[in-house]
Amino acid sequence: MACEVAAVEPALPDVEARMRLAHRLARRNHLEGTGGPFAGEGDEVEHLTGFDEGPMRPDRKEQLAARGVEVRTDVLRAEALATFREYGERPDVIVYNGGGRGRSTPAAPQVR
Repeated sequence: MACEVAAVEPALPDVEARMRLAHRLARRNHLEGTGGPFAGEGDEVEHLTGFDEGPMRPDRKEQLAARGVEVRTDVLRAEALATFREYGERPDVIVYNGGGRGRSTPAAPQVR
C-alpha cells in the first residue's frame, strides 16, 4: 500500500479526487483483511455493515465547523456505499459495536 500512496500526487486537485483515493484505500483495507472502510454516517451505512457507532450529536456538523473543520457529505456517495455494501456482505467480518460487543455480520440485504 505504501507504494500506492507514494505514487499519489502531492496535492490532489479536488474533493472528488481525494474521496476516490479514500474509497480505493478503504476497499483495499478490507479486502486485504486489515480492517474495514474508514468512515461513513447514517442508517444506510449501519444497515449495510452492521456497525452501530452509537448516538451522534445532532449538531455535530456545526460543532466541527466551529472548530474550523469543513464537513462535506455525499461526495461520491454511490462509490462509498458500494464499498460499505461489499464489506457488509463478507461472511468473515466481525463488527465491534459501541458497547464493546463483537459479533459476526450476516450478509447484508441489497439496498438500492
